[in-house]
Amino acid sequence: MKVMKRMVKPLCLIVLALSLNSCAAQRKEAPVHLFDLANEKGRMEMTARQFISAYYSKNQDQILNLSGYPFYMDDGGVLIYPEEWREALSKIFALKTTLPYQIQTLKILQPADIPSLNMQVWNRLMELKYHKMFYALADIQITTPQGLAEEKVLLIMHKDPDTEIWKILGFFS
Repeated sequence: MKVMKRMVKPLCLIVLALSLNSCAAQRKEAPVHLFDLANEKGRMEMTARQFISAYYSKNQDQILNLSGYPFYMDDGGVLIYPEEWREALSKIFALKTTLPYQIQTLKILQPADIPSLNMQVWNRLMELKYHKMFYALADIQITTPQGLAEEKVLLIMHKDPDTEIWKILGFFS
């Protein structure tokens, strides 16, 4: 019995030390509101511009590379896997003609900015649990055969905690 007690105590200390070490080694993801928005804004804008450019030029690979999951597709549903998004893009791009476009304005928004823009979109974001993200609102001018057209696009953005890269999790247009 004494031998067992002598073995259990060091074993418990080893397990405790390993547990504490692994807890200390885990990365802590900062909540959205703790990001330094001033430092991240340029990276966020670049990601948003790349996604918009890829979408309007029908570049599926770049869109998939910039997308995170689950991906919300403008009332087209929530896509869980890249294959679903690739299939949806193939269908969209088969119907859509590539037209010249220009991003007129691009603003990075926080959750508090959305309800005043569009309460219906805000309610949908809350339903999807995407109400604690950052967003990019773009005013896009498209040149159509009939003339100029305007489109507003709201991108849902998330910083991947593992890669520190901004991803697009969906959009409203």
